[in-house]
Amino acid sequence: MPELKLQTGIETIGGVKFTRLSLAGFINSSTFQNFQKTLDVLLQAPPKELVLDFAEVQYINSTGMSTLANYRNAFLKAGTEMVVLNPSDPVYGIMSLIGLPEILPIFGNEDLLFSYFRSGKVGDRRTDIAQEETPEAWKPKGKDGPANAKEFEMLKPEDSTVLMVVRQRDRFTEITRRRLMAPKGRFEFAFNCDEALNMFDRLNPDLVILEDQLEGAEDFLATIKVQKGKSITPIIKVYDPGTDLAKRKQFKIWEDAYLVEPFEMVELFTLSEAELRQIPKNRQILLHLTHFEFRSSALDVEKSKELSKQLLSVSGLSKTAATETQAAFTEAVDNGVLHGHKGDTSKQIDVVVLIDNDKIQITVEDQGAGFDYQKHLKAVRESPNPLEKRVSGRTGGLGIHLMTRCTDQLEYLGAGNCVRLTKYLTAG
Repeated sequence: MPELKLQTGIETIGGVKFTRLSLAGFINSSTFQNFQKTLDVLLQAPPKELVLDFAEVQYINSTGMSTLANYRNAFLKAGTEMVVLNPSDPVYGIMSLIGLPEILPIFGNEDLLFSYFRSGKVGDRRTDIAQEETPEAWKPKGKDGPANAKEFEMLKPEDSTVLMVVRQRDRFTEITRRRLMAPKGRFEFAFNCDEALNMFDRLNPDLVILEDQLEGAEDFLATIKVQKGKSITPIIKVYDPGTDLAKRKQFKIWEDAYLVEPFEMVELFTLSEAELRQIPKNRQILLHLTHFEFRSSALDVEKSKELSKQLLSVSGLSKTAATETQAAFTEAVDNGVLHGHKGDTSKQIDVVVLIDNDKIQITVEDQGAGFDYQKHLKAVRESPNPLEKRVSGRTGGLGIHLMTRCTDQLEYLGAGNCVRLTKYLTAG
């Protein structure tokens, strides 16, 4: 699904201290508010130099660009320089179409950025400053900068196959077909979900665009996303205006990306072409991908465990290894519900299951505050017998022991509210 991840940090490179705001994902109508809130927080205590790192930004729409222009002026009034660094060619091309580079300094590499910083005071700097000699220790790697906007063009495989599942053909579907139809590929329509399932088996599509309002759309998606070999085919879902996705999350198997109408068609094209570019690589290394989310109610927790059993049964693990992995998954979910959510059934568990040629990885993330997992991992390493705690009269604390023994690798991420379980297919 389209999302925007933001992370801030203070850095000093080449003698220049600055705040880097790294962005990853899509800046569009459904994500720009988080972007705006982050900029508002930074405005409360403005840094001298603010660098927006766009290296992982896949798309920005007109609302996002308007936000950039507005906050550029707001930060200048606060004595702060705000610049953009490392946009991709497609993103820079979109920016150039409306003249954003004339308002906001945009740099393709850090050499040019820091030459700009050293060219004068905030508000009186030169974007045409010549590049200076810079220490090897912080010289950037890779290409020099974005291509000219006139050269900007999305690329997609020449032989890709796209299946569009919609209620009817209209101007929107025809424009989409013309844009995404590959020179040596295919673009097919299905008008009901039973037909789409049959066509999927025949076409083995590289991408599916699915209209949510079509009867059986959720079942179609769930059917594809739990089958090994089929599940890595990306599905982009198009939702009608006013769709409340929060109400869908009681138990939902997610599509790879989605758009809620109204949206700009270039967003659909960007999403589609980004997915198509990844397919050739993914099918060589990735065999299965399922992403699902559910609330912490007893019924939905049980559904998640049944789904995990179904996925493990086709993972390639031996029966023993699958049983062990299932036990680790169950423990991770139960810990999230009990300790992370503390019984709040409105909070959600997010699960991603990946299978490649070597291993299965299951990531389980709750919405809790996390915990001091380092202390518990240390106790696991130092205690050969986890039941010693029971002897001393204390209860609990066996969950991490169990997950460690049932997996080949156990990792906690972030604050500890996210755990990744890894089991190698050759083990067991």
